Amino acid sequence: MENKKALFWSGGLSSLSCLKLLIKEGTSKSDIVLITLLSKEGNEVGHTGIPEEIISLQARYMGIKIVRLYNDEISSKVLNKLSEQGYNFYSGQRNDKFSKNPIIANLKINTPLLGISYTKLLEDQINRAILTSVDREDHQRFLGKELKDIEINFDEMDIDTFVVFDPLMRIRIPFSKNIIIEKDNHFICKIRNV
Repeated sequence: MENKKALFWSGGLSSLSCLKLLIKEGTSKSDIVLITLLSKEGNEVGHTGIPEEIISLQARYMGIKIVRLYNDEISSKVLNKLSEQGYNFYSGQRNDKFSKNPIIANLKINTPLLGISYTKLLEDQINRAILTSVDREDHQRFLGKELKDIEINFDEMDIDTFVVFDPLMRIRIPFSKNIIIEKDNHFICKIRNV
């Protein structure tokens, strides 16, 4: 019972790093449920712009259950129910922005990656990742680039990535052309379709 984990999943590198850590520490994939918080307007992860279709593909390819929630009262009740069922909550956040979301404000969320630099996460990964957003306009030229070489000072930017391979490197998650949009002072490399 105490080994059941609920991981907030954005589809990015931080989420993946946290998932790998949970599995490395002995948690079975069958004891993990992914929770993704979607925007009602675009049916996508609010802070990254990654569509629900991509999130669903990732979960399916990894063989992990996923719960899709929106920022509303019903979602709060679902999270409370998971808590009552003995789930421990985890997040791959590296700063405290995610914890300020009102829907999760009353939950105790474990954040094993808090304070870890993005560069360190990249060094630990063998997965391919795509840069999906940055918060500084002068770095928009990096959008949609594959992150193989560490050429960017990630510690000075608030960025998000999209994971192209699942944690076991089994299947490449397909995507088509990228379109760049501006949203809340972020430049988002949005996945058009799958």
